[in-house]
Amino acid sequence: MLNVENPNGKSPNTHQTMPDLQGPCWYANTTASDYFNLMALNEVGEAMILEDLTAISAWGSWHLVSGLLENAENPITAAQRKLLNVTGYSSHNWVYLGSFMLNARQPDVTGHFFAAYDVKLSAPLSASHQQSCAVKWIPPEELKYALLDGRIGIMSYAVAASLSLLTAPDCSTNKSQ
Repeated sequence: MLNVENPNGKSPNTHQTMPDLQGPCWYANTTASDYFNLMALNEVGEAMILEDLTAISAWGSWHLVSGLLENAENPITAAQRKLLNVTGYSSHNWVYLGSFMLNARQPDVTGHFFAAYDVKLSAPLSASHQQSCAVKWIPPEELKYALLDGRIGIMSYAVAASLSLLTAPDCSTNKSQ
């Protein structure tokens, strides 16, 4: 896992605490092609999927909230804004999942990954997204199958979904109450 403060070293804290996302390291290291992806989960552990209503087939039609960073934009601020603006949901419980280079040949492109837990509806789905996508809630088991069968067909979405499954708190106690 890349450490935001030391991109070539390992982070001593893996997914336990969020780094200072307001610090200068974010602003100095983001480029116009950097991006973020986030996996949003509700209070019972169901994952938010944006289903592409314009897709001809089911393959690759499930998306996550994502976006490109504008120059010097803070990744967590961008992710929080996009979650609210696109889906109408928000959260006060965010986990930093890591920042990774796109690939070895493009070391200047970084993906920032987050999980938002206990998301709650704060506003309606934006009008521009109502016709092209639908918010769908799925249990963690279905998310695992969607990673394997191609419904989540974009690699960076698969990374965010996989990392969120690895770090998600156990929600089984909520389901039994």
